Order: sequence, then structure tokens, then C-alpha cells
Amino acid sequence: MTFAEPLVRFNLPGEGQVLALEGLGPEWVAAALQAHRGNTDPSRTLKSNLGTLVTRISTADLPVPHLTGMPSQVVVKEVPRKSGPFGFARWLHLRSQFCRDFTVSRRLARLGVRSPRALASTFRARGATEFLLSELVDGAIPLRDLLWLGEKVVRDPRERTRLFESIGAWLRDLHEKGVWQRDMKPSNVLVKGDELVLVDITAVRLFRKPLRQERRQRNIAQLLDLSPDWDGEARLPFLRAYLGASLVSESTTKRWAAEVGQFIEARRDYRQSRCGFRFVDEEHFRRPREALPHAHPDS
Repeated sequence: MTFAEPLVRFNLPGEGQVLALEGLGPEWVAAALQAHRGNTDPSRTLKSNLGTLVTRISTADLPVPHLTGMPSQVVVKEVPRKSGPFGFARWLHLRSQFCRDFTVSRRLARLGVRSPRALASTFRARGATEFLLSELVDGAIPLRDLLWLGEKVVRDPRERTRLFESIGAWLRDLHEKGVWQRDMKPSNVLVKGDELVLVDITAVRLFRKPLRQERRQRNIAQLLDLSPDWDGEARLPFLRAYLGASLVSESTTKRWAAEVGQFIEARRDYRQSRCGFRFVDEEHFRRPREALPHAHPDS
């Protein structure tokens, strides 16, 4: 992608105004939304929760766009439309939360941070939902799936340590560049070989200066709020890489671990009060010990 791909705006019946990369017209966006909403393949549903629906669709079944570097698959995220007090936003036709993704992705690219290319989004919604279409990064796996949920769980403890170290160093680089992901979590970090990809950039905020300590530690806690099996294993390798083992003392690393731990426990207290589960994805790992990924005989 270039840093200044031209954008177009057009009306889409039933949806409102749409913002898209030049070369993706109403026919293409309408077909993508139809494929998304008509999807019946569970493997293509990435998320379905509280009215939010995220799917991946093949571009082979869509009209041929006039766009360079079109991905083979697109992620479509559709959420209930947010309204302000007393529903005023619905009538005022305020801009969608998603239309800033184009600017954010370009600014991240300038900083050397990989994120999915935004393709089209709601600009001003007229219906009950708003949407975002972005590229699917081929071959990338969510960090969550590498640790405890997916079929490609990393079983070798040494590989997991290297993974925690690479994530820690990567996050430090983001924070030094002033990148703040308010919804930082293992499912919003993709791993593709040695490359890391930041997703859900609607929640990203960019600052002119490196982040202050409290914001850094809260972001670290979001990433280290893991299932209990990796809880103790991840923190020190992650923090040593984040802080720079050659630059800080072991006592400093342990102090940060304790401070980050307080933020993690606060998150877990809140989760337990809301849904009864203390740990992330707890319903998935309540199973016999011998079935846990790291207990595999080949590990």
C-alpha cells in the first residue's frame, strides 16, 4: 500500500454514505456485505457476540475491482450502530467510528507498524449497523491461538519463551512511537513468521511522545491477561524483552512484574464480577490436565 491511496465517497442504498479506496465502488461493497451477511460456513465466522458479526469472505466471488494489490480474502466487521444520548446520533448521521481507520493505518505504516489495509467502511450510517472491510493478512495467526486456542498451539517451551520475548520487544517499539491500542489483547496481535501485525486499529490512538508508564503497564497487562497455564511462564520473559534486560536491573523487572500484576488482577476481578469467569477464555480450558497443550507427549 502507498501512504496516500485516494479515497472516494458514495451512497449505498440501505447503508448510508460509504468511504472506500478508489476502485471499490458501490457494486463491490454491496456484494461484499451480501456475502458477509449470507455466510453459513462456521469456519468463516471469526466473531459473533453481542450484535457484532465478523466474517472472512473470498474476493473471488465478488465483482472484479479496479484496485492494485487486492487481497484474496477480506474481513468484514459489522456492529450495531452507536447512538448518543436519547438516540440523537441516529438522526444527526454522525460519522462512523470506522472511517478513521484509513488515516490510522497510513500513519502506522509510516511508523513501520504493520496493520491490515482498510478497504471500505461506513462513513455516515442510515441503517441499524455500521461496517468495516479490511484485508485478511494471509498466513497470520492470532497470538491467542498460538498460546491456547488454535490447532497450531506452540508446544515447545523454548519457542513460547522466544514468542513472549518478541512480543515484548515489539510492544516496547509501539509504545516508544506513541502507539496506544486501547483494546490490546492476544487476539488483536497476529503472528506471521517473524512479523507481528496489529489489528482492530479502530481502538488505536497515536501520541506525539512515547507513552507514560501507567499507560504502558495497562497495555502490557492487557496482553499478559492470559489463561492460567501460561500466566507465570509469560511475564518475566516478556518484561525482560520489553524493558531491555541489558538496560535495567532484575529488581526493576520484578517491580514492573508486580505492578503489571496488579492491573491484571483488577481485570480479572472485573471479569469475574461480570460473567463469573476469572480468566480469559476460561470455558475453553476447563478440561483435564492431560489434555492441555503443553502436556503433549512431544513437548
